[in-house]
Amino acid sequence: LEEQFVGLRDALATTMAIRQDLLGQLDGEIQRLFNLGITVQVSQDQLLTTSAAVRSTIEERMCWIPSTRGLSATWLRTLPATLYSQVTSLSPTVLRGALGNLAPRYWSLSGLPVLLAGVLLWLRRRLHQRLDQLHGEIGQLRNDSQRHTPLAILLCLLLSLPGPLLLTGAALLGRIGSPAITPASAALLKLALLWLMIGLCRHLLHTQGVAGRHLNWPASPVRTLRRMITSIGLALVPLTLVIAVGEHSSDPLAEDRLGQLVVLLASPLLALLIARASLVYPHET
Repeated sequence: LEEQFVGLRDALATTMAIRQDLLGQLDGEIQRLFNLGITVQVSQDQLLTTSAAVRSTIEERMCWIPSTRGLSATWLRTLPATLYSQVTSLSPTVLRGALGNLAPRYWSLSGLPVLLAGVLLWLRRRLHQRLDQLHGEIGQLRNDSQRHTPLAILLCLLLSLPGPLLLTGAALLGRIGSPAITPASAALLKLALLWLMIGLCRHLLHTQGVAGRHLNWPASPVRTLRRMITSIGLALVPLTLVIAVGEHSSDPLAEDRLGQLVVLLASPLLALLIARASLVYPHET
């Protein structure tokens, strides 16, 4: 029995020694992995910082890299012939034929926007009457409330929607048979959004409307701003068409002489109109 006890004690001592050795190795491995994790985290932070700095530098310098060839004397000499070739390549007969074939078969696709536009046109007189009623209640102690101005803006938005909805329906009709959006559909959608914004601004800028009655703007700046907004909208139409077609067209913009000419003429005009509009804006005194 004594010999068995001694043998068991020696075996337990050996097991404890092995266990202590394994614990020491495990502690060292954990410490090594912990240090490695800290090193990886620091390296990752440095890499992210460096990547952000490099990306910022590249984006900053990309602004100075021309995306197309510069305008030169050769560009000016070839402009008439290139414009003639580009304009003659547009085939209105083919376009009318395609739309004529699509309309009888797929008119229901654009039916919802057209239906909504018809409903709004049918309710147009009532919307105007309600809007005039809201304008008339401004300043009256018993009838005026904080809801009048938001409700008037909502009614102005509804009055501006029929035209954009019709363009949206035409854009949906133009997507038939194409897995991706076509340049014509993209142009119609952007024109619809432009029409909505300009139309809403025109409805708001009335001397007896939201600008005049609700915001108490002077009548003369309101009339001038309304004319300027209309001019800005007309100047934005060709730019909108060029941008929409350029984003979804397979032809490179460098070859689009008509688009380049539109941008060259419309951009300075738009800058001038916006500058004039900012000068007549009714600032606080």
